[in-house]
Amino acid sequence: MKFSLNVWQRLWLVILVVLFIIMALTLAASAWPAKNPQIVADMVSPACKGWTELPAGFFPEKYPVMGEKCYALQAFIFSEQTNVKTPEDYERFLVDLRIKTLVKWVLIWIGTMFWLYVIGWAAGWVTGFRNPPEA
Repeated sequence: MKFSLNVWQRLWLVILVVLFIIMALTLAASAWPAKNPQIVADMVSPACKGWTELPAGFFPEKYPVMGEKCYALQAFIFSEQTNVKTPEDYERFLVDLRIKTLVKWVLIWIGTMFWLYVIGWAAGWVTGFRNPPEA
């Protein structure tokens, strides 16, 4: 049995690879959650002990003022609505966030490729996109 791709399937395969590379580069450059060393420094600082000992579910009521003591940790707790007590908790949070980000991007890529394939298949009647009849 001979396996061959028609013209639009080859085009779809090229777009699939190019879009994967673009999405991977975008994810690596801008969307990948990075570790903030200032947050870790705030966690181990005795002055910020109160922020690391917040009970679960308690968060700052407003965004902290820039330059305030423990600013990075407060901003993180406020924006992420999560309590982290140790640098290890912060690492686990980042690992979970990275996994969620990666899964989201892969699902977007798969969904895009699926719908692009369906659109190409639906438009397959266009001359030049069909395999020539075998004689």
